[in-house]
Amino acid sequence: MRQVITIEELENGLTRPRPRTARESQWKHRGIRMTEEKYTRLLTLQDNTCAICEAPPGARKLAVDHDHATGRIRGLLCFLCNYWLTRRGLTAQRLRRAADYLDGGP
Repeated sequence: MRQVITIEELENGLTRPRPRTARESQWKHRGIRMTEEKYTRLLTLQDNTCAICEAPPGARKLAVDHDHATGRIRGLLCFLCNYWLTRRGLTAQRLRRAADYLDGGP
């Protein structure tokens, strides 16, 4: 959450907003409205695991998965889950059919 600072405080140099981290700058560049604080909160809500496969983060931190059309953040994903979700033509309906197939359905 952004810190509220008055004009007087800025002019007098009494308070400075926290500078953006490198990751926050990358998120902003990609159109993702995320801060380190929100990331940590979301990671805690997901029990420090990928939202899909429930694997803990490996060498890479979990990626912020978001809807490119709306900007809505859906969750944090490991590299492999994020990679497969970004493939062209992959939809929720296709994933359901794949799950049915793996479960032995038609």
